[in-house]
Amino acid sequence: MFKNDATWHLRTGLTGSWAASFESYNIPGAYMRHRDGLLEISTVSTSVDQQDATFYVK
Repeated sequence: MFKNDATWHLRTGLTGSWAASFESYNIPGAYMRHRDGLLEISTVSTSVDQQDATFYVK
């Protein structure tokens, strides 16, 4: 169970193809988000949510 909870699918960024988003393997439709300096997992429904769930991979 932990392995599935700790696994993410790399997706094209929700706000642009030049970035990345990470969808939960265990909870389809839920994404890794950064909000108020913390990482969390939640669904994405607004444009602000999409920005929070988009990362620049270096």
